[in-house]
Amino acid sequence: MGEALEGVSAQPTPREWLLAGHGNFSGGLQAQNPLESGFYMPLTSKDIGRFQPREVFLGHIHDSPDHPRVHYCGSPCGLDIIETGRHHFLVYDTEDHSMEKISVEVDRIFMRDVRRQQHTQRLQAAA
Repeated sequence: MGEALEGVSAQPTPREWLLAGHGNFSGGLQAQNPLESGFYMPLTSKDIGRFQPREVFLGHIHDSPDHPRVHYCGSPCGLDIIETGRHHFLVYDTEDHSMEKISVEVDRIFMRDVRRQQHTQRLQAAA
């Protein structure tokens, strides 16, 4: 994402803009997704320091990043076969810059994750 931000012709005023994207925060990523190679649209702590967004809202990695201005915006429903239970999403007030985390309970998902099944089969075959 840092490379894409570099190409923006009119750089926004520091700390007066929000960044929303679908990518990885490599400055706080605990573990790489075993179903993917590399990092998807990486954003680093250095990028945040350089471009100075007020807050960053990311998707893709369904976990809270380890940075005070980087947030996983959440999903009110499970997006992966193992994502049942309590979920959340964020509501951001653009006037007072407050955030509210709203939680919902998810007891099932409605999808078939073929990639995870194939990954599990490969692990079982290798064992």
